[in-house]
Amino acid sequence: MRARIALIAPIVAATLFITAACASANSSADPLPPGVVIVPPAWAGVWDIYEETVSGTTFECLQGSVTTRSYRDTLCAGDTIQVFPSPYPAPAGCYPGTGFTDTTLKVDCHGWWACHACCNNGGQSFIENWDANWSLAGDVATTTVTYQQELYGAPPCTTIDSCMKTTGTRTRVWPESNICGAPLSVTGNWPAGPAVRLLPMRPNPATAPLRFRFELSRAVSVRFEVFDLFGRRVSSIEGRDFDAGPHDVEWNGRTSSGAQLGPGVYVAVLRAGDVRDAQRFVLTR
Repeated sequence: MRARIALIAPIVAATLFITAACASANSSADPLPPGVVIVPPAWAGVWDIYEETVSGTTFECLQGSVTTRSYRDTLCAGDTIQVFPSPYPAPAGCYPGTGFTDTTLKVDCHGWWACHACCNNGGQSFIENWDANWSLAGDVATTTVTYQQELYGAPPCTTIDSCMKTTGTRTRVWPESNICGAPLSVTGNWPAGPAVRLLPMRPNPATAPLRFRFELSRAVSVRFEVFDLFGRRVSSIEGRDFDAGPHDVEWNGRTSSGAQLGPGVYVAVLRAGDVRDAQRFVLTR
């Protein structure tokens, strides 16, 4: 796939006449680059992902080499993501009406380039299509991302087709409210059961030791934990009893075994009974 893109790149560079077939919809109101979308709350959480990618030499991706991978990813409400990540080339522009709903993601992009000097018999055209379709049912999502390209012209000009298509399954293993720092929903009085509210981190980024501030609705035992963005618990402080009101907990920036954690993004989680709240933070040296 990369070889074919590399083959076409010099042709595009020599283009005398270039036309974009579409532009980003309502660009004045939406400054996001093409293919970048904002994650809605319905899609937020920690996801276990399995993907299969076909890299082929036909426009329809009917055959080609297949690679697979499994990984864990975190999506938080309000985050921006590129739905055509590397090694997919970034689209130049997308059709109107693309983006997330609570149950779907649809992104449709297209590019067209004409090169009159690329062939002795009238030139060649280069077509690119990007297409993303995701579907969510509960905590399971199916995803398809496709990139297609075709360089063509009348004989004896060369015709080259290639594609890359990734299909996947996402399973949500942890909801957004537990990992992304969404505040506990409290209006008026606190809920009847034990509740904890982790206050915004200040400063953030921060160096160890860090101090996490929180508030309790009533006296309760609180446990403090730190996770990385793969959902792995890297540190914890055994439960302690606190009275109702504001409190803080100091953390030395080390794992449970005493090793110093490296710089990066982590998630602080405070648990009070069955209620928990979380905040993401950046740890620096």
